[in-house]
Amino acid sequence: MRIEDLLESDLLNINQDFNDLFIEMQFLLESGNKGILLVSNEQANPITARFHGLNLSANKTTSNDIPTLGEVEGVSFSGNVFTLEGDFGFIEIKGNQILLRDTL
Repeated sequence: MRIEDLLESDLLNINQDFNDLFIEMQFLLESGNKGILLVSNEQANPITARFHGLNLSANKTTSNDIPTLGEVEGVSFSGNVFTLEGDFGFIEIKGNQILLRDTL
C-alpha cells in the first residue's frame, strides 16, 4: 500500500494514543479494501498531532452505507510531517515513522 492509495478513500476511524506515542487511522480504499496508517516516532518519543477545522460527524456514510468520517481529498508526507485533508478537516502529524498496511 502507498500513501497515494489514500486519495479518494474514506476515513473510518482515528485512534490516538493517550501518551501521544502513535496515531492510527483506518481507511476504506477505492478498491474496497481497508488500510491502516500508523504514525509514530523512534525510541518512543511523542508525536505531535494538530487538527485544523475539525468536522467529525456520525451522519456521514459511503455510497455503500458504511459509516465514515469523510472522504480524503489530499495527502502528503514530507520530511517528518504527514498531512491529510478531507471532509473532516485538516490533520497534521509530526512523526518520523510511518507504516501503511492493508487489513482484512
